[in-house]
Amino acid sequence: MTAALDFSSGITASLLQHRFAKMDSTAYMMEIYGSEGRLYWKSGNPWFLPEPHFAPGKSEWQPLEPIVPDHFDAEGAASVEDYQFADEYVQALDEGRAHECSGAEGRHVLEILMGIFESGAYGRRVELPQTDRTHPLLRWRREAGLDLPAPMPRPYGEWLEVEDRRLGRS
Repeated sequence: MTAALDFSSGITASLLQHRFAKMDSTAYMMEIYGSEGRLYWKSGNPWFLPEPHFAPGKSEWQPLEPIVPDHFDAEGAASVEDYQFADEYVQALDEGRAHECSGAEGRHVLEILMGIFESGAYGRRVELPQTDRTHPLLRWRREAGLDLPAPMPRPYGEWLEVEDRRLGRS
C-alpha cells in the first residue's frame, strides 16, 4: 500500500506499507527527510544524517542518543520508552494541555488510516475530517453487493497464517 499525505502545515509524507511472507516485529522503520538532514528510526534506534541527500563518503549516519529525563532510574523496572511516555503525560497535566497521544490525536490518526483505505477503495483523494465515518472497505463491499468478510483471528501472526491459506500461499 502506498499513500501520499498532505498536511495543513505544507509538509508532505509518503507511506509505503509492505507485507512480507515472514513476519518480523523488528522490521518497522521510519525515515524523515528535511532541508537540514534526515532522521531514521528502526526498532528504537534513531539515526541522523546531517545532509538531506545521502552520498557514500560525503557524510555518514550518526546514532542519536535518547533524551532521558535526569530523574530516570536506569536500574528501575520501567523502560526508557515507558518512562518518557509517563513523563510527557505528567508534563501535559502540569501545563494544562493535551497529551501528545491524546484521544483526539488517536482519533485523528485512525481517520487518516480510514482515509487511506477510502482513497484506495474509491480511487480518489480524501479530505479530512471525513463526512462519512463508516468503515470505507466495508462500505465498498456493501456497495459492490459483497457479503461481510469472514471473521479472522486478531493476533497478527495468526491472521497472516489464515490469510496466506485463503490466498493459496501455504
